[in-house]
Amino acid sequence: MRYFRSSITIWILIIAAIFWTDIYTWLTIETTLPFGPLNPFFHNFGKLYIDYTKLFYGTIYGWQYLANKFFLVVVAFLVLGYWLFRNPKVLKSIRPNLIYLAVISLSLLMARIFTFEGWFFHDDFRMITAIFNRSPIGILYPQYPVGILYLVADWFGGNYYLYNTLGLLGYFVSGTMIFAIGNILQKKKYVSLLAAIFFVTTPTYLQEKLLIENMIGDGLIMLLFLISFYLLLRNFISGSVIFAAAALEFGVARTQFIAAPLILAGLFFLPKILKQKKKIILLLFFPAISLAYLPVLFTHHSITRNEYNINHIINIFKVFGDMLSSITVPFAFNYSIVYGLAILLHKWQYITIALGYLIIFLVLLSSFILYLKKKFLAAKLLFLGFIIITTATFPAVIAGVRVDRAVDKFVDYNLSSLLGSNMGTRTATAYGFFPSIGLVLVAIGLGTLLKPKLFKIILSAIIVINIISSVYLDWNWAEYWGRHNQKMVTQLEKILPKEEKTQYVYVSSKQRFLWQGVKNFQEIFRANQKITTLQSAKDFSKEILKVQPSPNQLYFLVEDWSYNIYDYSGNLRELSQEQLNSRETLINILTALDNNSIQKHYPKQP
Repeated sequence: MRYFRSSITIWILIIAAIFWTDIYTWLTIETTLPFGPLNPFFHNFGKLYIDYTKLFYGTIYGWQYLANKFFLVVVAFLVLGYWLFRNPKVLKSIRPNLIYLAVISLSLLMARIFTFEGWFFHDDFRMITAIFNRSPIGILYPQYPVGILYLVADWFGGNYYLYNTLGLLGYFVSGTMIFAIGNILQKKKYVSLLAAIFFVTTPTYLQEKLLIENMIGDGLIMLLFLISFYLLLRNFISGSVIFAAAALEFGVARTQFIAAPLILAGLFFLPKILKQKKKIILLLFFPAISLAYLPVLFTHHSITRNEYNINHIINIFKVFGDMLSSITVPFAFNYSIVYGLAILLHKWQYITIALGYLIIFLVLLSSFILYLKKKFLAAKLLFLGFIIITTATFPAVIAGVRVDRAVDKFVDYNLSSLLGSNMGTRTATAYGFFPSIGLVLVAIGLGTLLKPKLFKIILSAIIVINIISSVYLDWNWAEYWGRHNQKMVTQLEKILPKEEKTQYVYVSSKQRFLWQGVKNFQEIFRANQKITTLQSAKDFSKEILKVQPSPNQLYFLVEDWSYNIYDYSGNLRELSQEQLNSRETLINILTALDNNSIQKHYPKQP
């Protein structure tokens, strides 16, 4: 055991913690798997855990869910603290590398500074509102890493900048882990530095609309996986196992793949003095933990409702190829390459699919060629990168989430037409965080082969282009969505006060952006307040006659092309009770006000 710098006590603690948490997770999921009837047997066993954790989390909504999700994370960091105490040189090594960490941090800020001008989007509203409203939505989806969102939502409220800062901080710490891992795998610090900068400036998360939910949730489990990888390379297997288990518990939908790369990393890089047989026995902990969390993964709504007939399986591999192209080729290059191929191949519908399979095949082929030429380190790193890219991507194909495909305009097929817009497999977004680790390992492998000057020129050029691309994407998204919504929220906070009574807001049917903005505003900034927003004069009149609200509860809002909001609520509040009680009269008044205000503030653009 001297090679692992751990004790029997640590192993017992880790195995017990994993067993305890996994059993409790089984208790909290609905499943038709064979172990389902055993749930009553474990009920009393889990009740003790529930009662105990309530002492610490009882004042926080979802305390039971949070206790389960964070239990292994806390144990993992306690074990890490023990290891750092036993190995003080690790912390001492930070100081001479501070300049490198500063460069990594600066590169990340340069690339993603305009994310601060973005805004909440899509599932952000749904998830944060659910937390504010004490809805069990996160608890109903134990596969996803939303636990940290539950933890910080009460602290951050609707402050987008704090969420964004936390997300970027997690990404920076992951970048420092890439730097540390690179230094273990090879001795050239410039390779490790450029690989880390490549990582923080080239998220393979292709969707330009970064979701806060994914930034902080996936950022945490990516960090857990990287620490597991790092500790394995430092021969601290027990620590690696607990961090791997924590990553699986916190978001198995994203991390189910981690057993394969961790096993290979152990076989490739653990000390040669350790016999291969002992390596394999110890490394079997990783697949054992992954298998233990399969029941949780199988409760995923997309996986269980899919019909796996031959057509669906063919479509899965089509989407897989398309995803590989979007993940292996950074956005700035992907767009240009697909555009050129579309012209050359007359918009052949399988361009992105073939490109994805071709690139990943070349990585695999290069690994074998390097192995035959006895370039063992480079061969191992390329093969490990190949494994991470493919195994991290394929579960996403099965589960299915959204992605922006800017290159689709150049090809004649659409993934939603293959698979349906509401069901089945779709390309991925947040899953792209993990394949980027595979790309980094490929880059490090190439760094061990190429001459220093050539490697620096190539990777630096790619990094510069990717920084420009990230700035461009974030700027456009901020211009289209972020700045307007921030401006809208500032105005709505003054117009719509916090009060217990329901507020009835009328917005013209011609102003859908304002209507959506009011609804989004309510979901985060007035989550515990009832705001009814209607776009039809008939529907608004019907609602007023039905509820009979006081005049102060009525609002009439108009927006101009510059996203300035004008409050015409006074025009409704000065109406007589007789006018408010006549549906026909109210409809006519609303229609007239609607036409006059739209003509004044929202005329058709020339």
